[in-house]
Amino acid sequence: MSIFGSVQITGFIAPTYSGDTYATHDAYYGRDGLRNVDVESDLDSITALRRKAGMIVGVSGGTQHYRLLPEPWTFTFSDWALAFLTPSQAANAFTGNTSASCITDLWVSNLHGCSPITVWDTMQTVGSTGNGTLSVVFGTNNINGGNNSLVVGVNNNNYVGHQSVLAGSNNYNAGYNLLMAGKNNYNSGNYVNLVGSYNYVSADNSVIGGTYNSVYSDNSIIGGSNNTNYGSNSLVIGIGNVNYTNNAIVAGSNNTNNGPHSTIGGGRYNTISSQSSFIGGGNTNRVFGTYSGVLGGKYNLVDTACNIGFIVGGQNNHINSSFGFIGNGKYNSILSSGIYSSILGGQYNYNIGGFANTHIIGSNIYANKSNFTFVNSLDIYTVPQSGDTATDGILVRATDGEVKIVTSDILSKTLIYAYGIPNTEKLKLEDVNNWTINGSYTGSKITNTFRGKFSAYLQIMFLEAFFFPILLNDVIKSLA
Repeated sequence: MSIFGSVQITGFIAPTYSGDTYATHDAYYGRDGLRNVDVESDLDSITALRRKAGMIVGVSGGTQHYRLLPEPWTFTFSDWALAFLTPSQAANAFTGNTSASCITDLWVSNLHGCSPITVWDTMQTVGSTGNGTLSVVFGTNNINGGNNSLVVGVNNNNYVGHQSVLAGSNNYNAGYNLLMAGKNNYNSGNYVNLVGSYNYVSADNSVIGGTYNSVYSDNSIIGGSNNTNYGSNSLVIGIGNVNYTNNAIVAGSNNTNNGPHSTIGGGRYNTISSQSSFIGGGNTNRVFGTYSGVLGGKYNLVDTACNIGFIVGGQNNHINSSFGFIGNGKYNSILSSGIYSSILGGQYNYNIGGFANTHIIGSNIYANKSNFTFVNSLDIYTVPQSGDTATDGILVRATDGEVKIVTSDILSKTLIYAYGIPNTEKLKLEDVNNWTINGSYTGSKITNTFRGKFSAYLQIMFLEAFFFPILLNDVIKSLA
């Protein structure tokens, strides 16, 4: 039956001359959709008018066939993909074992151009091997010896890491249940998550991220770069930090912790060498005493003889006595046996003679007695006592009596009262700078009036040889 509208021919159809670029026929009615060229480079010369996506062209007498990919075309070899495997390719594409109708072991050695895979360049497995069961290897020169594992990338070695995933390049794993991504990482621990590069891990149950980190103890979290952790159950984040003990937290940069249950919150070049201690931040702060801390500042030191001491901040402050406290300032020191002592702030204050329960407020003060508070000067306000007319003053209490120093007129006079001491006790007043001293004794009360600018040394001497000194030099000179 004739085809309506067609032109019947008895020979083959050809263009007018060999230089024409138009197609001679539609493939729907062609006898053979295949075309052949001599070499692969001839594929590029097939014109657009003679191209149709999906067409198949044989090369070298049909020893290899290529399929034309969808537009756009570049008229280079990248427009084509292998249509069929050669006999040798087909023999090497899939190897393995079968059981009944199931493939039990499948090793993929070459998926290059395997239809219907279109992005075949990302699926090459050149030189890779897999010895684990139910495992997959993609990439180049990879080794997978773990069961139920996946290795993707270049030069990775999953030595015996069952239930593991390796991705990247030049990674090595000898632990189970690993997730590793990056390059040049080493792991021998189990249950590890590792992302980054040049990390070394020989610990279980850990998480590592960053570069050049080293982990040697279990249950750790490491983040940043160049950190080293030897303690279990610890967190180390930042740059260049080292932790040697368990149950610790180290953050910041170039900090070192050698105290279990201790924390360095930040800063740099800080050091802890005692248990249960703390450094909040700052620069080059050190804590060698137990249960002690430095909040911040720089070059502060809580020394080895201090048990429970604290420095808030400042610079070059030093505590080497238990229960010591320095609030702030610089070049302040509590040393020797100055237990329960403090320096509120200021600079160049020293309690270095073993004076306990001594407190310093001010600057350039050298403590020389225990159980004293040293100040540069005082302004005293509103300490009213029953029966007294003065409204300003200081109250000092002793074991066997009570001494009250009260100023009723800051500029002109000071009244000194001694209460509750035996009549046989003595009140000694040293006359300095030709003071005018008027004394009277009534019962158990001694009243003395000082006039002029003064600095006094008051001693109350008890019969039991109890010695109670009061230095008024710095205490009340501002009252004059």
